[in-house]
Amino acid sequence: MKNKSYRKTLVIVIILLIVGIGVKPSIGGYNGEICINSTKKIPNICSSDDYIDSYWKFDECNGDTLEDSSGHNYDGTIYESTWTTGQSGCALDFDGVDDYVNLDMHAVDLAFNKTDDLIFSVWFRTESSNGGLIYCISGPQSVPEARLEICPNGSILFKVWTSVCGISCYSSENYNDKSWHHAEIYFNGITAKPTIEIYIDNDFDGEITHWLCEIANTDFNKAKIGRRAQTETNYFNGRIDEFKIIKYPGGNDQDIPDISGPTSGSPGFEYEYTFTAEDPEGDEIWFYIDWDDTTFEDWFGPFPSGTKVYVSHSWYETGTYGIKAKSMDYWDDSPPSAPYLVSIGNSPPDIPVISGPITGGVGAKYGYSIVSNDIDGDDIYYYIDWDDGTNSGWNGPYPSGQSAKINHTWTSPGTYYIKGKAKDIYNDESSWTDTIIVTIVENNLPTTPTINGPSSGKPGNLYTYNFKSTDPDGDDISYYIKWGDGNITSWTTFQSSGTEYTESHKWIEIGTYIIEAMAKDIYGAESGWGEMTVKMTKNLGISSLLVLRFLEKFPLLEKIFYQLFPFRSI
Repeated sequence: MKNKSYRKTLVIVIILLIVGIGVKPSIGGYNGEICINSTKKIPNICSSDDYIDSYWKFDECNGDTLEDSSGHNYDGTIYESTWTTGQSGCALDFDGVDDYVNLDMHAVDLAFNKTDDLIFSVWFRTESSNGGLIYCISGPQSVPEARLEICPNGSILFKVWTSVCGISCYSSENYNDKSWHHAEIYFNGITAKPTIEIYIDNDFDGEITHWLCEIANTDFNKAKIGRRAQTETNYFNGRIDEFKIIKYPGGNDQDIPDISGPTSGSPGFEYEYTFTAEDPEGDEIWFYIDWDDTTFEDWFGPFPSGTKVYVSHSWYETGTYGIKAKSMDYWDDSPPSAPYLVSIGNSPPDIPVISGPITGGVGAKYGYSIVSNDIDGDDIYYYIDWDDGTNSGWNGPYPSGQSAKINHTWTSPGTYYIKGKAKDIYNDESSWTDTIIVTIVENNLPTTPTINGPSSGKPGNLYTYNFKSTDPDGDDISYYIKWGDGNITSWTTFQSSGTEYTESHKWIEIGTYIIEAMAKDIYGAESGWGEMTVKMTKNLGISSLLVLRFLEKFPLLEKIFYQLFPFRSI
């Protein structure tokens, strides 16, 4: 067993050595280069100058300004450091006592958030055994603080620290050997546990993944090359050249996958769905799918960012299922998608929604709206239980999503708990709605309105009529008037009980019209219809008018007159 395990380990080591030769990592989000997958879960191991945040080449060779060639003008002020020969061109020599470069005015722009991705790339040379900071950026009282330093034993340390949490990574080798070395520090920020990786001279030399509390670029206010940012300590003794910071803001915030495919089907049949996600850095993506039937597709992939991934699934029970999916790159995963609803077999309508009055009086008619949606698009019937021993019966069918209005009158005062449900054309019923509490009080109907005003006239003239009803309970009253010519006066504003309401009207055509009026009280209780007949006649001579006015005082004679002379009513 030991020999077998040894051989297996040896094979893995050989593979790692072959794959790892010449490999160095890169933060995602850089396009236009072919990248090779690393066995160390590094998403892209190609180098790019996209997203350069700052680049100090140290090629001025004189003066007290260290120029930033990134285009952002994050220039630094040189204190005491002297120009010397660099790894390429010139460099700055720091004496370990009081030499440094001040970048304070650019600290917020140079700083980073916990979820950003960064590369710190710098050439350095030292033989000091005292250690010192190559670069440091921090907030007030050095909280938070990020620092790149060489330790007294010659190892490289990158550290991000706050007063309550932190992450630090050390190289395994020592580099205070008076030779030029190229350090690349990778910070892959995610919402939970960021990763730091150290590469020296293109060789992997350290890694850590650890929880880090929240930090933001606005938390930082000072930055220095060659010493600690806030205090005059930890001075670097040696040379620094070609210092570059690459920053990809937002780092590894993963996009939620898009889902498309059938929204209905039958049990036992297989249906194909498409899942797509764009990685903000262009990293390869894995997917996780929850089919909402206790089965799932565990993380599978990787796929190039933006690839449409096709996955099929079968459901075996009738019901509505909500597919959810997540995407993940090498560093972090997305939140789950919103449920993508799929109806298998016939599904009942959704639980309806009821709306309508919650107070009223005995004898009044009240209308309630009820509406539901059917995921299959089937027509819907509605049923309401009025909690007084009666119900509406099934009303419908109505198109899915179209509301129905159902009326009801309670005959006794009390508190009623009404509820409703829906069913489709296949008799699959929804669950009951929540109850609506309706309070009905004792109430009497208003009296049938009386109507007073001219009983005859001429077309085109305006005539005024008085309407009056009395409510036994003293409730205010509203009137509904039909003028007999197709025109109506809909429910008026409420008037005091027993008060006359005045309304004017004119008829356009000759003829006989019946004015009808109904009263209702504040609880909606409606009276019977009051009526009055009005005749609109043609113009007559003065003598005829006198006769007609005389006859109006004697209705029986007037009736006989019009029976004998029907042409007079035209």
